Amino acid sequence: MLTLFSIGCYSPFVLLFFAAGVVFAVRARKEIRLMSDLDKHGRLTIGHIVRHRVYALGRGALCYVSYYYKSQEQDYNHEQEIDNDHFNTLKDGERVCVRYLPQDPHMSMLALEHRDDTKARRYRRTALVQFVIATFFLMLPLCVWLVQH
Repeated sequence: MLTLFSIGCYSPFVLLFFAAGVVFAVRARKEIRLMSDLDKHGRLTIGHIVRHRVYALGRGALCYVSYYYKSQEQDYNHEQEIDNDHFNTLKDGERVCVRYLPQDPHMSMLALEHRDDTKARRYRRTALVQFVIATFFLMLPLCVWLVQH
């Protein structure tokens, strides 16, 4: 018989992975909203790549470029996660298009041919994986029960 205990023993895992999925889904939504705001209300300017950085993660890596741009006679710096192929094409000192919010010039992203939504895609993918794992732990007791009977 499928007991509450058999389901309950996996409850911490279900809650943990579901909560992680929610966190990443919220982050993805926030990133997508920022990109949308920049597309709708942002101003274009020219910036320059100043630095490349790679953060190694086991088998993969997160790639970042730092760039600076001017708005209202003030310099701004920003770091953005980009995909590996894009990372390899950008060189230090290269001119890039940047879109920023006039009301908050610290909010920016690479634009036009340099636009990159890697961070939002990574958050969405991670959220999906967390929800799949939570569903697995939720369904595991039922699967075990079905196999036993």
